[in-house]
Amino acid sequence: MRPPEGPPPADWGDRSVLERLLSPYGVVEIAEHQLTYENTTPEDVWDRWERLHPMWIRARGLLEPTGAWERLREDSIAALREAGMGAGATAPYLLTVVKRD
Repeated sequence: MRPPEGPPPADWGDRSVLERLLSPYGVVEIAEHQLTYENTTPEDVWDRWERLHPMWIRARGLLEPTGAWERLREDSIAALREAGMGAGATAPYLLTVVKRD
């Protein structure tokens, strides 16, 4: 959850954004890979996110006291299931390395 006065988020999945943000620090090398989810369910994915991902940890801290967290959790797991998230699913990611000149 971003405060209204915060800057817009960076699109970390866009190679040109990575180049623009990181090239002042050195030579940028970007390679696309696939993350394969093995032996997992949408519930497993969500449980990991809510325990380890900073965005979801913060959101839970804000939403749980209001009673909105459980609804978000259920809706998110349903969305993951609808998107085919589970054993055998893949997700692309960009591995980015910056080498100083």
